[in-house]
Amino acid sequence: MEEQGREVLRRERLAEGDISFQRQIEMRYAGQSYELPIECPGSRVAAAELEDVVERFHVEHDRAYGHGYPDQPIELVNFRLTALGAIQKPRLREILPANGAPASAAAERPVYFGSHGEFVPTAIYDRARLKAGHRIEGPAIVEEIDSTTLVQPGYRVDVDRYGNLLISPQA
Repeated sequence: MEEQGREVLRRERLAEGDISFQRQIEMRYAGQSYELPIECPGSRVAAAELEDVVERFHVEHDRAYGHGYPDQPIELVNFRLTALGAIQKPRLREILPANGAPASAAAERPVYFGSHGEFVPTAIYDRARLKAGHRIEGPAIVEEIDSTTLVQPGYRVDVDRYGNLLISPQA
């Protein structure tokens, strides 16, 4: 199994030093219907390693459920191998900096705010038109294709260099 995992990661062009494996044995007391995964060192499990894994199972069972049964038989249910490939952290894409005030609101509509107990004229912004450094004062709504951000009265939005909307109380 390790060779299969290694081969898959090599095809993804991972260097040998970036490949590692996580080995677990899912164990339970005989007759129980739930297992606990226990980390297992090395690629082969000999008697000495198995004794250590069983001891760690008892400790983990006691930690998870508040009791253990060290004299009871244990079942080894699943042997699990996970092939891991370390990759470089992706570089975040920066958006264009603002060149003046934010693009004018695409529209304005009345929005009910419970804190005001009434409808308040609210500017509607297209997120795609916001640039790094733009600031919007609430009340406002920032719309995009897959989400809507509501900015309450008394709050503001600052757009950071990655396009995140940072909402904070107005000073």
